[in-house]
Amino acid sequence: MATTDFRALQATFVPRPECPGHGRVHFWCMPPRRVEYTRKALTTLGVLRRGKSPPLGKVSLVIPTPTRNKNEDWEIAELSAVRLPMVETIQGLVRLDLREARRRRVSDSVRIWSMAAKLAVELVAAERIVPLLDRDDDNKPFARWGITTASIEVRERVEALARMMPIAGHSLVQDAGQAHESVKARKKSRRRRKRKPVSPETTIWQPEALILEFLDAVADAIAREAMPSTSRDRPRKDNRELAPWELRWRYALTAADSSFEYAGLVEAPLIDQNARWASPVRPRAHGGTPYSIAFQLEQPGTSDESAEVPDAWYLRYLLQANDDENATIDAKEVWSTPGSRLPVGERSFHHPHETLLESLAETARIFEPVRRSLSSPRPVGVLLSTEEAWQMLSQIGPILDQFGIVVRVPSTLRADSKQRLRLRLHVGLGEGWEE
Repeated sequence: MATTDFRALQATFVPRPECPGHGRVHFWCMPPRRVEYTRKALTTLGVLRRGKSPPLGKVSLVIPTPTRNKNEDWEIAELSAVRLPMVETIQGLVRLDLREARRRRVSDSVRIWSMAAKLAVELVAAERIVPLLDRDDDNKPFARWGITTASIEVRERVEALARMMPIAGHSLVQDAGQAHESVKARKKSRRRRKRKPVSPETTIWQPEALILEFLDAVADAIAREAMPSTSRDRPRKDNRELAPWELRWRYALTAADSSFEYAGLVEAPLIDQNARWASPVRPRAHGGTPYSIAFQLEQPGTSDESAEVPDAWYLRYLLQANDDENATIDAKEVWSTPGSRLPVGERSFHHPHETLLESLAETARIFEPVRRSLSSPRPVGVLLSTEEAWQMLSQIGPILDQFGIVVRVPSTLRADSKQRLRLRLHVGLGEGWEE
Protein backbone atom coordinates (compact mmCIF):
# COMPACT_ATOMS: atom_id res chain seq x y z
CA MET A 1 0.00 0.00 0.00
CA ALA A 2 3.01 2.28 -0.24
CA THR A 3 1.72 3.45 -3.61
CA THR A 4 -1.75 4.34 -2.34
CA ASP A 5 -2.78 7.79 -3.52
CA PHE A 6 -4.62 9.13 -0.47
CA ARG A 7 -5.47 12.30 -2.36
CA ALA A 8 -8.03 10.26 -4.30
CA LEU A 9 -9.87 9.21 -1.11
CA GLN A 10 -12.79 11.57 -0.40
CA ALA A 11 -15.47 11.73 2.30
CA THR A 12 -19.03 13.07 2.27
CA PHE A 13 -21.63 12.91 5.02
CA VAL A 14 -25.09 11.69 4.01
CA PRO A 15 -27.67 12.73 6.65
CA ARG A 16 -30.91 11.09 7.65
CA PRO A 17 -32.89 13.90 9.28
CA GLU A 18 -35.65 11.58 10.54
CA CYS A 19 -33.04 9.66 12.58
CA PRO A 20 -29.72 11.56 12.70
CA GLY A 21 -27.83 8.71 14.34
CA HIS A 22 -28.40 6.59 11.22
CA GLY A 23 -26.61 9.08 8.98
CA ARG A 24 -23.42 7.80 7.35
CA VAL A 25 -20.10 9.18 6.21
CA HIS A 26 -19.51 7.79 2.72
CA PHE A 27 -15.92 7.26 1.58
CA TRP A 28 -15.29 7.23 -2.15
CA CYS A 29 -12.53 7.98 -4.65
CA MET A 30 -12.09 10.72 -7.23
CA PRO A 31 -11.53 9.92 -9.99
CA PRO A 32 -13.92 6.99 -9.38
CA ARG A 33 -12.19 3.69 -8.64
CA ARG A 34 -13.13 0.24 -7.43
CA VAL A 35 -14.48 0.09 -3.87
CA GLU A 36 -11.63 -2.28 -2.97
CA TYR A 37 -9.21 0.62 -3.41
CA THR A 38 -11.25 2.74 -1.00
CA ARG A 39 -11.33 -0.06 1.56
CA LYS A 40 -7.56 -0.54 1.46
CA ALA A 41 -6.94 3.20 1.79
CA LEU A 42 -9.20 3.39 4.87
CA THR A 43 -7.48 0.37 6.40
CA THR A 44 -4.04 1.88 5.88
CA LEU A 45 -5.11 5.17 7.49
CA GLY A 46 -6.54 3.29 10.50
CA VAL A 47 -10.11 4.49 9.91
CA LEU A 48 -11.18 0.92 9.09
CA ARG A 49 -9.97 -2.00 11.17
CA ARG A 50 -7.97 -4.66 9.33
CA GLY A 51 -9.84 -7.78 8.32
CA LYS A 52 -13.24 -6.07 8.52
CA SER A 53 -15.52 -6.18 5.50
CA PRO A 54 -17.27 -2.80 5.46
CA PRO A 55 -20.82 -2.25 4.21
CA LEU A 56 -21.11 -0.63 0.81
CA GLY A 57 -23.61 1.85 -0.57
CA LYS A 58 -24.37 4.33 -3.31
CA VAL A 59 -24.08 8.09 -3.03
CA SER A 60 -25.34 10.69 -5.51
CA LEU A 61 -22.74 13.44 -5.95
CA VAL A 62 -21.92 16.33 -8.23
CA ILE A 63 -18.44 15.69 -9.63
CA PRO A 64 -16.32 17.13 -12.46
CA THR A 65 -17.19 15.45 -15.74
CA PRO A 66 -14.42 13.22 -17.10
CA THR A 67 -15.34 14.19 -20.67
CA ARG A 68 -13.80 17.41 -21.85
CA ASN A 69 -17.06 18.90 -23.05
CA LYS A 70 -17.10 22.67 -22.71
CA ASN A 71 -20.87 22.61 -22.16
CA GLU A 72 -20.68 20.05 -19.33
CA ASP A 73 -18.15 20.88 -16.61
CA TRP A 74 -20.05 19.02 -13.88
CA GLU A 75 -22.32 16.03 -13.75
CA ILE A 76 -24.39 14.07 -11.25
CA ALA A 77 -22.96 10.61 -10.66
CA GLU A 78 -24.06 7.71 -8.48
CA LEU A 79 -20.82 6.33 -7.05
CA SER A 80 -20.07 3.23 -5.03
CA ALA A 81 -18.82 4.07 -1.55
CA VAL A 82 -17.80 2.53 1.75
CA ARG A 83 -20.16 3.55 4.55
CA LEU A 84 -19.59 2.58 8.16
CA PRO A 85 -21.96 2.81 11.15
CA MET A 86 -21.78 6.25 12.70
CA VAL A 87 -20.08 5.31 15.98
CA GLU A 88 -17.46 3.23 14.18
CA THR A 89 -16.85 6.05 11.70
CA ILE A 90 -16.37 8.55 14.52
CA GLN A 91 -13.89 6.28 16.24
CA GLY A 92 -11.88 5.97 13.04
CA LEU A 93 -11.95 9.69 12.20
CA VAL A 94 -10.97 10.65 15.74
CA ARG A 95 -8.03 8.21 15.60
CA LEU A 96 -6.77 9.84 12.41
CA ASP A 97 -3.58 11.79 13.12
CA LEU A 98 -3.98 15.04 11.21
CA ARG A 99 -0.22 15.67 11.04
CA GLU A 100 0.38 12.20 9.65
CA ALA A 101 -2.57 12.66 7.30
CA ARG A 102 -1.04 15.86 5.98
CA ARG A 103 2.31 14.14 5.47
CA ARG A 104 0.57 11.40 3.50
CA ARG A 105 -1.25 14.07 1.50
CA VAL A 106 -4.69 12.84 2.55
CA SER A 107 -7.45 14.80 0.83
CA ASP A 108 -8.87 17.92 2.45
CA SER A 109 -12.38 16.44 2.64
CA VAL A 110 -11.22 13.51 4.81
CA ARG A 111 -9.17 15.80 7.08
CA ILE A 112 -12.02 18.32 7.50
CA TRP A 113 -14.51 15.58 8.40
CA SER A 114 -11.94 14.24 10.87
CA MET A 115 -11.77 17.68 12.47
CA ALA A 116 -15.58 17.83 12.55
CA ALA A 117 -15.66 14.42 14.27
CA LYS A 118 -13.20 15.62 16.92
CA LEU A 119 -15.35 18.73 17.50
CA ALA A 120 -18.49 16.60 17.82
CA VAL A 121 -16.93 14.24 20.36
CA GLU A 122 -15.59 17.22 22.31
CA LEU A 123 -19.09 18.76 22.51
CA VAL A 124 -20.71 15.48 23.53
CA ALA A 125 -18.06 14.93 26.21
CA ALA A 126 -18.80 18.44 27.52
CA GLU A 127 -22.50 17.46 27.67
CA ARG A 128 -23.44 20.14 25.14
CA ILE A 129 -26.34 18.09 23.80
CA VAL A 130 -30.08 18.57 24.10
CA PRO A 131 -33.08 16.21 23.60
CA LEU A 132 -35.47 17.32 20.87
CA LEU A 133 -38.84 16.56 19.32
CA ASP A 134 -39.20 17.08 15.58
CA ARG A 135 -41.26 16.12 12.52
CA ASP A 136 -40.13 14.24 9.43
CA ASP A 137 -41.13 14.96 5.83
CA ASP A 138 -44.37 13.02 6.35
CA ASN A 139 -45.21 15.18 9.38
CA LYS A 140 -44.66 12.27 11.76
CA PRO A 141 -43.08 13.15 15.13
CA PHE A 142 -39.78 11.65 16.17
CA ALA A 143 -37.24 12.18 18.96
CA ARG A 144 -33.57 12.98 18.48
CA TRP A 145 -30.52 14.44 20.14
CA GLY A 146 -28.83 17.61 18.95
CA ILE A 147 -25.75 19.67 19.65
CA THR A 148 -26.18 22.99 21.44
CA THR A 149 -25.22 25.54 18.79
CA ALA A 150 -25.75 28.84 20.62
CA SER A 151 -22.17 29.17 21.85
CA ILE A 152 -20.16 31.74 19.90
CA GLU A 153 -17.13 29.45 20.06
CA VAL A 154 -19.06 26.57 18.50
CA ARG A 155 -20.48 28.78 15.75
CA GLU A 156 -17.05 30.16 14.93
CA ARG A 157 -15.50 26.68 14.75
CA VAL A 158 -18.31 25.41 12.52
CA GLU A 159 -17.93 28.44 10.25
CA ALA A 160 -14.16 27.86 10.06
CA LEU A 161 -14.67 24.21 9.07
CA ALA A 162 -17.25 25.25 6.47
CA ARG A 163 -14.83 27.74 4.92
CA MET A 164 -12.12 25.07 4.64
CA MET A 165 -14.44 22.34 3.33
CA PRO A 166 -13.68 21.49 -0.34
CA ILE A 167 -16.58 20.86 -2.67
CA ALA A 168 -15.86 17.11 -2.59
CA GLY A 169 -16.82 17.11 1.08
CA HIS A 170 -20.30 18.57 0.53
CA SER A 171 -21.16 17.77 -3.10
CA LEU A 172 -24.10 15.63 -1.98
CA VAL A 173 -27.10 16.26 -4.24
CA GLN A 174 -30.12 17.84 -2.58
CA ASP A 175 -32.19 18.35 -5.72
CA ALA A 176 -31.11 17.06 -9.13
CA GLY A 177 -33.41 19.49 -10.95
CA GLN A 178 -34.71 19.13 -14.49
CA ALA A 179 -32.38 18.45 -17.40
CA HIS A 180 -32.17 20.85 -20.32
CA GLU A 181 -33.96 19.95 -23.55
CA SER A 182 -30.57 19.68 -25.27
CA VAL A 183 -29.44 17.29 -22.56
CA LYS A 184 -32.56 15.16 -22.97
CA ALA A 185 -31.90 14.93 -26.69
CA ARG A 186 -28.39 13.59 -26.05
CA LYS A 187 -29.38 11.37 -23.16
CA LYS A 188 -29.91 8.24 -25.24
CA SER A 189 -26.45 8.46 -26.73
CA ARG A 190 -24.62 8.85 -23.43
CA ARG A 191 -22.42 5.89 -22.58
CA ARG A 192 -22.63 6.29 -18.84
CA ARG A 193 -26.26 5.70 -17.94
CA LYS A 194 -25.66 6.39 -14.22
CA ARG A 195 -24.52 9.95 -14.88
CA LYS A 196 -26.32 13.03 -16.05
CA PRO A 197 -25.34 16.69 -16.43
CA VAL A 198 -26.29 19.22 -13.83
CA SER A 199 -28.95 21.82 -14.57
CA PRO A 200 -29.60 25.32 -13.19
CA GLU A 201 -32.03 23.74 -10.71
CA THR A 202 -29.46 21.28 -9.33
CA THR A 203 -28.56 22.03 -5.70
CA ILE A 204 -26.04 20.51 -3.32
CA TRP A 205 -25.69 20.77 0.44
CA GLN A 206 -24.09 23.90 1.82
CA PRO A 207 -21.03 23.01 3.94
CA GLU A 208 -22.17 24.69 7.17
CA ALA A 209 -25.62 23.06 7.04
CA LEU A 210 -24.08 19.64 6.38
CA ILE A 211 -21.59 20.02 9.26
CA LEU A 212 -24.42 20.93 11.66
CA GLU A 213 -26.35 17.85 10.52
CA PHE A 214 -23.22 15.79 11.15
CA LEU A 215 -22.77 17.17 14.68
CA ASP A 216 -26.38 16.28 15.48
CA ALA A 217 -25.89 12.80 14.00
CA VAL A 218 -22.85 12.17 16.19
CA ALA A 219 -24.70 13.35 19.31
CA ASP A 220 -27.70 11.16 18.47
CA ALA A 221 -25.63 8.07 17.71
CA ILE A 222 -23.43 8.33 20.80
CA ALA A 223 -26.38 9.03 23.12
CA ARG A 224 -28.31 6.01 21.85
CA GLU A 225 -25.20 3.83 22.05
CA ALA A 226 -24.51 4.92 25.63
CA MET A 227 -28.01 4.19 26.99
CA PRO A 228 -29.82 1.82 24.60
CA SER A 229 -33.42 0.77 25.10
CA THR A 230 -35.00 -2.44 23.86
CA SER A 231 -38.57 -3.42 23.09
CA ARG A 232 -38.92 -4.56 26.71
CA ASP A 233 -38.37 -0.98 27.83
CA ARG A 234 -41.21 0.38 25.69
CA PRO A 235 -43.78 2.16 27.90
CA ARG A 236 -46.89 0.03 28.18
CA LYS A 237 -50.41 1.19 27.55
CA ASP A 238 -52.72 1.31 30.56
CA ASN A 239 -56.41 0.72 29.87
CA ARG A 240 -55.80 1.41 26.17
CA GLU A 241 -54.24 4.76 27.00
CA LEU A 242 -50.70 5.70 26.12
CA ALA A 243 -48.09 6.11 28.81
CA PRO A 244 -47.18 9.69 29.85
CA TRP A 245 -45.50 11.55 27.01
CA GLU A 246 -42.30 11.98 29.03
CA LEU A 247 -41.81 8.18 29.15
CA ARG A 248 -42.58 7.81 25.44
CA TRP A 249 -40.13 10.63 24.63
CA ARG A 250 -37.39 9.06 26.74
CA TYR A 251 -37.89 5.72 25.01
CA ALA A 252 -37.77 7.33 21.54
CA LEU A 253 -34.51 9.07 22.52
CA THR A 254 -32.79 5.81 23.48
CA ALA A 255 -34.32 3.16 21.20
CA ALA A 256 -33.14 2.24 17.71
CA ASP A 257 -36.51 3.43 16.40
CA SER A 258 -36.77 7.19 16.98
CA SER A 259 -40.49 7.49 16.19
CA PHE A 260 -42.56 9.13 18.94
CA GLU A 261 -45.97 7.62 19.74
CA TYR A 262 -48.39 10.47 19.25
CA ALA A 263 -51.57 10.89 21.28
CA GLY A 264 -53.25 13.16 18.75
CA LEU A 265 -54.32 16.79 18.96
CA VAL A 266 -53.92 16.98 22.72
CA GLU A 267 -50.15 16.70 22.24
CA ALA A 268 -49.96 18.91 19.15
CA PRO A 269 -48.20 21.77 21.03
CA LEU A 270 -45.41 19.50 22.32
CA ILE A 271 -43.05 20.05 19.39
CA ASP A 272 -43.36 23.83 19.47
CA GLN A 273 -42.99 23.82 23.24
CA ASN A 274 -39.86 21.69 22.97
CA ALA A 275 -38.39 24.05 20.36
CA ARG A 276 -39.12 27.03 22.61
CA TRP A 277 -37.60 25.22 25.60
CA ALA A 278 -34.42 24.40 23.64
CA SER A 279 -34.17 27.81 21.92
CA PRO A 280 -31.61 29.26 24.40
CA VAL A 281 -29.10 26.60 23.28
CA ARG A 282 -30.48 26.03 19.75
CA PRO A 283 -31.67 29.40 18.44
CA ARG A 284 -34.62 29.20 16.07
CA ALA A 285 -34.57 31.17 12.83
CA HIS A 286 -37.85 33.02 12.24
CA GLY A 287 -36.72 34.30 8.85
CA GLY A 288 -34.41 37.20 8.17
CA THR A 289 -31.05 37.43 9.92
CA PRO A 290 -30.39 35.09 12.90
CA TYR A 291 -29.88 37.23 16.01
CA SER A 292 -29.97 37.07 19.79
CA ILE A 293 -30.03 39.27 22.85
CA ALA A 294 -26.83 40.91 24.12
CA PHE A 295 -25.97 42.83 27.29
CA GLN A 296 -23.71 45.82 27.75
CA LEU A 297 -22.33 46.60 31.21
CA GLU A 298 -21.61 50.30 31.72
CA GLN A 299 -19.59 51.81 34.54
CA PRO A 300 -21.00 54.36 37.01
CA GLY A 301 -21.35 57.84 35.57
CA THR A 302 -20.92 56.77 31.95
CA SER A 303 -24.60 56.54 30.99
CA ASP A 304 -27.55 58.89 31.27
CA GLU A 305 -29.60 56.21 33.00
CA SER A 306 -27.18 55.97 35.96
CA ALA A 307 -26.23 59.65 36.16
CA GLU A 308 -28.56 60.42 39.06
CA VAL A 309 -27.62 57.35 41.14
CA PRO A 310 -24.09 57.48 42.64
CA ASP A 311 -21.95 54.37 42.09
CA ALA A 312 -24.73 52.67 40.10
CA TRP A 313 -23.81 50.47 37.17
CA TYR A 314 -26.10 50.09 34.18
CA LEU A 315 -26.84 46.90 32.23
CA ARG A 316 -28.11 47.84 28.79
CA TYR A 317 -30.18 45.46 26.64
CA LEU A 318 -29.35 45.02 22.95
CA LEU A 319 -30.18 42.79 20.01
CA GLN A 320 -27.18 41.56 18.01
CA ALA A 321 -26.77 39.67 14.74
CA ASN A 322 -25.21 36.25 15.22
CA ASP A 323 -22.82 36.71 12.30
CA ASP A 324 -21.62 40.25 13.10
CA GLU A 325 -21.06 41.59 16.61
CA ASN A 326 -21.16 45.16 15.27
CA ALA A 327 -24.71 44.77 13.94
CA THR A 328 -26.55 45.75 17.13
CA ILE A 329 -29.54 47.83 18.10
CA ASP A 330 -30.49 49.27 21.48
CA ALA A 331 -33.65 47.99 23.18
CA LYS A 332 -35.01 51.56 23.17
CA GLU A 333 -34.96 51.56 19.38
CA VAL A 334 -36.48 48.08 19.32
CA TRP A 335 -39.50 49.26 21.29
CA SER A 336 -39.81 52.49 19.30
CA THR A 337 -40.03 50.56 16.01
CA PRO A 338 -43.47 49.02 15.43
CA GLY A 339 -44.10 45.89 13.41
CA SER A 340 -42.65 42.40 13.28
CA ARG A 341 -39.66 43.27 11.11
CA LEU A 342 -36.78 45.45 12.33
CA PRO A 343 -34.18 46.67 9.81
CA VAL A 344 -30.63 46.81 11.22
CA GLY A 345 -28.38 48.14 8.49
CA GLU A 346 -28.48 45.60 5.68
CA ARG A 347 -29.98 42.98 7.99
CA SER A 348 -33.49 42.25 9.13
CA PHE A 349 -34.54 41.06 12.61
CA HIS A 350 -37.93 39.33 12.60
CA HIS A 351 -40.21 39.38 15.67
CA PRO A 352 -37.77 41.50 17.74
CA HIS A 353 -40.23 42.41 20.54
CA GLU A 354 -41.16 38.80 21.28
CA THR A 355 -37.55 37.63 21.08
CA LEU A 356 -36.34 40.36 23.43
CA LEU A 357 -38.97 39.56 26.07
CA GLU A 358 -38.47 35.78 25.80
CA SER A 359 -34.70 36.14 26.16
CA LEU A 360 -35.01 38.45 29.14
CA ALA A 361 -37.45 36.04 30.79
CA GLU A 362 -34.90 33.23 30.37
CA THR A 363 -32.09 35.36 31.81
CA ALA A 364 -34.31 36.47 34.69
CA ARG A 365 -34.30 32.91 35.99
CA ILE A 366 -30.63 33.18 36.94
CA PHE A 367 -30.15 36.94 37.45
CA GLU A 368 -32.47 38.81 39.81
CA PRO A 369 -31.86 42.36 38.42
CA VAL A 370 -33.15 41.31 35.01
CA ARG A 371 -36.27 39.89 36.64
CA ARG A 372 -36.65 43.22 38.41
CA SER A 373 -36.58 45.09 35.10
CA LEU A 374 -39.44 43.00 33.71
CA SER A 375 -41.85 44.99 35.87
CA SER A 376 -41.64 47.52 33.03
CA PRO A 377 -43.78 46.70 29.96
CA ARG A 378 -40.87 47.73 27.72
CA PRO A 379 -37.60 46.95 29.52
CA VAL A 380 -34.47 48.57 28.08
CA GLY A 381 -31.97 47.97 30.89
CA VAL A 382 -31.50 47.89 34.65
CA LEU A 383 -29.43 49.66 37.31
CA LEU A 384 -26.97 47.43 39.19
CA SER A 385 -25.16 47.73 42.47
CA THR A 386 -21.43 47.02 42.59
CA GLU A 387 -22.18 43.55 44.02
CA GLU A 388 -24.60 42.81 41.17
CA ALA A 389 -22.12 44.08 38.59
CA TRP A 390 -19.50 41.72 39.97
CA GLN A 391 -22.00 38.85 39.91
CA MET A 392 -22.69 39.59 36.25
CA LEU A 393 -18.97 39.58 35.44
CA SER A 394 -17.87 36.57 37.46
CA GLN A 395 -20.90 34.24 37.53
CA ILE A 396 -23.67 35.13 35.10
CA GLY A 397 -21.48 36.24 32.19
CA PRO A 398 -19.73 32.85 31.76
CA ILE A 399 -23.10 31.07 31.90
CA LEU A 400 -24.60 33.35 29.25
CA ASP A 401 -21.53 32.86 27.07
CA GLN A 402 -22.24 29.11 26.95
CA PHE A 403 -25.63 29.96 25.44
CA GLY A 404 -24.12 32.29 22.85
CA ILE A 405 -25.23 35.47 24.62
CA VAL A 406 -22.70 38.28 24.51
CA VAL A 407 -21.96 40.41 27.58
CA ARG A 408 -20.03 43.52 26.58
CA VAL A 409 -17.85 45.06 29.26
CA PRO A 410 -15.59 48.14 29.29
CA SER A 411 -11.98 47.43 28.34
CA THR A 412 -10.89 48.56 31.81
CA LEU A 413 -12.75 45.59 33.32
CA ARG A 414 -11.24 42.85 31.21
CA ALA A 415 -8.63 40.32 32.29
CA ASP A 416 -6.73 41.41 35.40
CA SER A 417 -8.88 44.54 35.73
CA LYS A 418 -11.66 42.34 37.14
CA GLN A 419 -9.56 42.00 40.28
CA ARG A 420 -9.82 45.76 40.88
CA LEU A 421 -13.59 45.52 40.84
CA ARG A 422 -13.44 42.66 43.33
CA LEU A 423 -11.17 44.70 45.59
CA ARG A 424 -13.55 47.63 45.39
CA LEU A 425 -16.46 45.35 46.25
CA HIS A 426 -14.77 43.93 49.37
CA VAL A 427 -13.60 47.33 50.54
CA GLY A 428 -17.13 48.70 50.13
CA LEU A 429 -18.46 45.86 52.25
CA GLY A 430 -15.87 46.49 54.94
CA GLU A 431 -14.34 43.03 54.54
CA GLY A 432 -10.83 41.83 53.89
CA TRP A 433 -9.80 40.18 50.68
CA GLU A 434 -7.25 37.67 49.51
CA GLU A 435 -5.38 37.15 46.27
